[in-house]
Amino acid sequence: MHQGECLCGKVKFQITQKITDIVMCHCSECRRVQGTAFATNGNVEAKTLNF
Repeated sequence: MHQGECLCGKVKFQITQKITDIVMCHCSECRRVQGTAFATNGNVEAKTLNF
């Protein structure tokens, strides 16, 4: 299980499956959204993601 939260703790999430297909994306959209040179993305089934 994976879990995390924002810095203030008001938004929390939990993923109940293994994260698969982890990729480093350098496209302009991912760079803009993340504010970095790349974004790390992984796939999970929506039903295993809880907020």
